[in-house]
Amino acid sequence: MPGRPTMDLTDVRRHHLSLVLETLVREGAQSRARLAQRLGLTKATVSALVGDLLDRGVVEEQEVRRSGAVGRPGIDVAASASVGALGLQIDVESVAACLVDLHGVIRARERREVRNAGARPGVVLDRLAKVASSVVGRAGAQGIRSVGGGVAVPGLVDPRTREVLVAPNLGWRGVELSGIAADTVLFAAVDNEANLAAQGEFRFGAARDLRSFVYVSGGAGVGGAVVIDGELLHGAHGWAGELGHITVDPRGPRCACGAKGCLEVYVGSAQAPKPARAARALATALRPVVHLVDPQAVILGGSLAQSPEVAERLHELLHAETLGGHRHPAEVRRSQLGEDAAIVGAASSVLATVVADPTLVAIVPGGASARTQESA
Repeated sequence: MPGRPTMDLTDVRRHHLSLVLETLVREGAQSRARLAQRLGLTKATVSALVGDLLDRGVVEEQEVRRSGAVGRPGIDVAASASVGALGLQIDVESVAACLVDLHGVIRARERREVRNAGARPGVVLDRLAKVASSVVGRAGAQGIRSVGGGVAVPGLVDPRTREVLVAPNLGWRGVELSGIAADTVLFAAVDNEANLAAQGEFRFGAARDLRSFVYVSGGAGVGGAVVIDGELLHGAHGWAGELGHITVDPRGPRCACGAKGCLEVYVGSAQAPKPARAARALATALRPVVHLVDPQAVILGGSLAQSPEVAERLHELLHAETLGGHRHPAEVRRSQLGEDAAIVGAASSVLATVVADPTLVAIVPGGASARTQESA
């Protein structure tokens, strides 16, 4: 029909490759016949798709002895444990990296405590590159290769240009990140650390069973992110979720952003607030957010996740002070990933991109499907 977008054969194949890889990541290893039945494709089509994925190294074959079967073992296909993505983080007082495989397992990680606030961007990026190189090397020693990476930063980021527009607690403005550590990894994602931490919790942490939630983390500042129906809310410019700069008291102290009485002033780690005071400030900031987006839960990360008292009191306040709270209060949970949430999220965002389009991963010379045919 006029005006309706069409898919060519390349698009169809890419879509089918994604279906196969996504199924293996989500459901685990299974036979080609089972995949064909599960996806409604012919066995020949699935065999060809699996061959392509084997050549790219993102799936692997496993011998399986099935109950009651005789003769040679069967062959299942699984998402490869030897492929992963790199997650990096620049924070005010540290740089960190991890490598996460397609199963969501952290295969290598490193965090170095260092004062980045006020340091020149080039100095900080050199520190980050060294951590990245160290983690990639350690993963490589295990036979794991990185197919891409992501960077989490504490500030406003333009995800299209990968430019840090402003990071108040670092003292950065207009810092370009797209070309760093090009010899170590091709960065596929640069985003705000809270956005990536929320994605980490969604895929592998406290929000795995949720579809809509609000993430708020404490540290040198306060970060936030909103996930609605399984999708991260970016907003018109990619800046949505800046919960730390919701006004708690318009007559309060001046914030680093220039406004007065922001949530960050009251619950940032520099303040070390008492649990009751922190919970009250959080409830004041989150009440309109809960009314606006109706989340299933609020996830507390960073320093905020370290206090059960804050979580308990915040739940009580939201229960008592939000419309509908007596029937369906927003649950309050603490992070399961802790300080690794942002780096795991940075890596998982790249893995999600690969699963959505496996053709982004180059074919490995002498790929596995060719070796399988030679040994047959």
